[in-house]
Amino acid sequence: MEVTEQVGMEVLRRIISDIRKGENIDLYFFAFAALTLAILNGLGLASKTLVESVTLALLGLLAVYSLGIRDRLSGINDKLSGTKNLLCEEFPLDLKDTVIIGSKELFIVGITLNRTITTFYSQLEQKLKDGQKIMILVVEPNSETTKLIPQRVYRPISDQRLSDKILDTLTLICSLHSVAPDRLEIRTINFPIPFGCFASDLESSDGSIYLEYYSYKTTKDLPCVVISARADPNWYSVYKTEILNLWNAGHEWNCNP
Repeated sequence: MEVTEQVGMEVLRRIISDIRKGENIDLYFFAFAALTLAILNGLGLASKTLVESVTLALLGLLAVYSLGIRDRLSGINDKLSGTKNLLCEEFPLDLKDTVIIGSKELFIVGITLNRTITTFYSQLEQKLKDGQKIMILVVEPNSETTKLIPQRVYRPISDQRLSDKILDTLTLICSLHSVAPDRLEIRTINFPIPFGCFASDLESSDGSIYLEYYSYKTTKDLPCVVISARADPNWYSVYKTEILNLWNAGHEWNCNP
């Protein structure tokens, strides 16, 4: 008996708490109406017409409540799906057209960017000739960071070889710089950049970020992260801030020392 009373009191406290918070009021109203109708019908005080009318009304309320639950579940699923859709096995095939060629302002960030600059050299050169702006950030060669990064990669590489690769990249970038010195900014940073990325029109509402984290001593690449300012404004803001923080922490690279 005491257990039953405790359970009853707990339920009552929960109901009072929910009503004060304005939560589940429609559900409690539904339960109260159904219970009242059952009692009146049991006592013979409710006519058949009343029972039918109230029953139909309660079924309608139940349908509306069910739709509300479905909408809430759908919203949760959309959020979870949206987060999942940020990840992909590799950068989309249209990366060159939508980001590298299509952007008005482009950030490129990475440790060496050796392969990236070599692959897209002609497109980057054309962007500069078309009056568009490019910002490139790589790790500072012959720095403390180039001694740390070889400890991360799976395939052995010496810190001097890593520095040489960065210097090769900087030589390529400087040749681009000669095309349009006022539209290409180059910076280096003495910090182990955790990812490589392309960021298109970063400050625009149509901006997008394509990012790939560097793995630690694994043969399999980590999934890429693709973020749009319109579709994923919260995460976009987080990654945008991180990219700008890295850029602002970098130092200008002088192509003509």
